[in-house]
Formats: sequence, C-alpha cells, structure tokens
Amino acid sequence: MLSYLLKAIPIIIFLTIFGYVIFNVDYPKSVTGASFYQLTAFFGSLFFLLLFLINIFLNYLLISLPLALGLVILLVLQGLNSLSLVSSGLVITAVWLFISYFKKNQKKNQKPKTGSNPIKPSLTSKINIPRLKNLTKTK
Repeated sequence: MLSYLLKAIPIIIFLTIFGYVIFNVDYPKSVTGASFYQLTAFFGSLFFLLLFLINIFLNYLLISLPLALGLVILLVLQGLNSLSLVSSGLVITAVWLFISYFKKNQKKNQKPKTGSNPIKPSLTSKINIPRLKNLTKTK
C-alpha cells in the first residue's frame, strides 16, 4: 500500500504541473507556431505524467519509458498532421523493439528468489574425480 502511495506522488506532482501548463501558459494558434518554452512545458510534463502513470501498472521503468515516449511522439505527429499509417507503424515498431530489448535484459538481471538454493560453483579436488581416484589407489 505504501509503495503505491509513493508511486502516486510523482504522478500528482506532474499532473499539477501539466494542469498549470494547460490553464496558465498561453497556447499558440498551431503547433508549428509554438515557442520552445511552450512545447517543452506541455510535452515534457505530459511525458513525465505518462511515464509515472504507466509505471504504476507495469512496475518497470525501462519498459514504461519507451511506451510514454511513443505516445508523446504519436501525439506530436498528430498535432503536426503528419500521422500516417507508415509513421505510426514505425513508431510502434521502434517502441516494440525497445520493450523487447529491455525485457531480455530484465530476465538476465533478475536476482534469484529468496529461499532458493542456487548452485554455487566450487573447485573440486582431484580426489573427487572418479578416474583420478582409481589412479591414486595403490595396491
């Protein structure tokens, strides 16, 4: 319960920033006429809001990152009237490739579960090797 509350704090912060940007920053007539400040304030706060919101459900930041970035890129392309089947397909493919790469790395970097007995490699002495045992015995 406490972990969800801690995850909700950045969402509330960025939701407040995003609401401030929407209600108090002067909006341009079009996306192409917007200043750098307006674009950064809107899309930056939207990106971080989506990032932390998706992270609540997926619980892995490296997968939430490409999903949030893909959604923001699709939104920018829609705002520029450049969203087509090809561009959306490329964005979705790129996001899918990032997610599959990070899932592979997640599986490699997983820690063993507590309570399990991982096999620890150890050096064996020559006596424990069956063929050498027979050689060392003298009659």
